[in-house]
Amino acid sequence: MIAVLVVAYVYLVNASVMSAVERKQSEDHVARIAARVATLEAEYFSLSESVTLDEALAKGFVVPSAEKTLFASRIVTEDTRITMR
Repeated sequence: MIAVLVVAYVYLVNASVMSAVERKQSEDHVARIAARVATLEAEYFSLSESVTLDEALAKGFVVPSAEKTLFASRIVTEDTRITMR
């Protein structure tokens, strides 16, 4: 009986230690990924600020016409209607 309790105790202590080690490794992994995301975001913002209209046009983008430009607005006027189609 005591042998079973000792084996169970050793197993549970080992499982607890292994769980703590895995959690620490997971936290380290998440920290590395978060740092990489921050680096990529900074690189993205840096690159997005350097894009010019001439570069965009050279790559095939076009300036939209005023008739085709749609956007959302929070300004409510008498002409504002909400419909469900």
